[in-house]
Amino acid sequence: MDFTEYISDLSRALETLANSQDFEINYEIGSPQPESDIVELEEYVADFLQDNNFRIWRVFTDFYKKSRKITFGWQYLGHSDQARITCGSSRIQSIISLYDPENEIGESFKLYDRCRVLDHIGTENHVSVKFSKEQAEPELYYYVSRDNSFHLMSIGFLDYLRLTLQTRGMYPWHEFFLKDGFVTINRSRAIQFLEDMERLFPEIDRSQFQMEGKWALHNRAIDGGD
Repeated sequence: MDFTEYISDLSRALETLANSQDFEINYEIGSPQPESDIVELEEYVADFLQDNNFRIWRVFTDFYKKSRKITFGWQYLGHSDQARITCGSSRIQSIISLYDPENEIGESFKLYDRCRVLDHIGTENHVSVKFSKEQAEPELYYYVSRDNSFHLMSIGFLDYLRLTLQTRGMYPWHEFFLKDGFVTINRSRAIQFLEDMERLFPEIDRSQFQMEGKWALHNRAIDGGD
């Protein structure tokens, strides 16, 4: 992925929302993280772990050299039904938040096999990464505060960025990409999401968002389903 192009596309997409009277939005695309900062962080973590072979994942290095953080939140104001809420958000954390041992307040530092917040979505749920010594690319986990539970996602970081751009972070796109089929929304809410996506962002390929079977199995997930 060309991260310079990605940041440009995301900035343009958010600016388009900001220029529309149908959206209320706040957003900030952070400045690039200096490479010297990333090298210093890598050396610090390697020393902390006493592992001279430790390296920050190259994809993260390349991404954060283009932007140190991404934050946005929006709500669509064009519904005739005022009770219908369509919104999106993303708060991708800094590379320091992902790796720095000093962020482990009150706990011993454990880089591997522990979920570390990558993206705050809304006020409660978030997406975390889990690093492993066995593979360079971390896994992504969707955290549900209501159940205090983590759910492995079926996509990696690059697809996560791609879908965040396509959906502009519209909630709850993440729930279509959970490996264990867990959902916190019922079928009608899933259908509403697809309808809103088609109305607001018709260029998105809806076939990516599979719901048949998943919501038939989990109709009882929240409030009894349909």
